[in-house]
Amino acid sequence: SLHNAGVTATEANHWKEAEGLFGLAILKRPEAAESWIARGITREQLGKRQLAIRDYNYARNLYTQDGNIEAAEQLELASKSLEEKVPLKQSGNGAGSTILTSILSTSQALLPMAMKLFMPALGL
Repeated sequence: SLHNAGVTATEANHWKEAEGLFGLAILKRPEAAESWIARGITREQLGKRQLAIRDYNYARNLYTQDGNIEAAEQLELASKSLEEKVPLKQSGNGAGSTILTSILSTSQALLPMAMKLFMPALGL
């Protein structure tokens, strides 16, 4: 399935490929919150923070509609955390500034939840 192929690409750190595969999975089954979360994770890894937030919020709305309030709340917290994340600048040796991000990204915090949802039994 497209979703599971995206999971495989994610596990190999092929983020751009995974983003495309999850996008195709969403086109096939737009009601599958798992694919929205997964694409959000890949987008965050690719530096597409606003698009990641949009995907997380869409998945949150799907979970809310399905009555899965716990998952919806997790995604709301992840979105807020990502919105508040500001890159830090560190002075270099005169070669310019390096943009630093936190060690534990929002997507890494969501990964256990998302991986649980990536099970092949989904039929995506």
